[in-house]
Amino acid sequence: MDLKEQFAQKMLDEKLRFLPIEDAYELYKQGIIVPCNDYYVLPEKSDFDEWDGEGSETDHYIDQILSEYDGDWESALEDTLDIGTAEELNDEDSLELFPAPTYEELTK
Repeated sequence: MDLKEQFAQKMLDEKLRFLPIEDAYELYKQGIIVPCNDYYVLPEKSDFDEWDGEGSETDHYIDQILSEYDGDWESALEDTLDIGTAEELNDEDSLELFPAPTYEELTK
């Protein structure tokens, strides 16, 4: 069973609407980009140190967020991150970090 299949089964078992953020980030880190409508979004990237152009911009901000929240993805999502669509992001200070797939999008 590959990683997408494992995560899809987890979504079924736990009756989840979106793939949990830590699992979605794992897919991103593995280079598995799932086409979908929603993303984990950092609405206020100016709250963190500016990306210096080195490495991945997503990894830069995720590292800072996880450091601030001591690795607690759920608290970070509750306080700092959102799930949204690309159309909702009309603000220069927002950043789509990585896809937030639903079960249907994950299993396509």
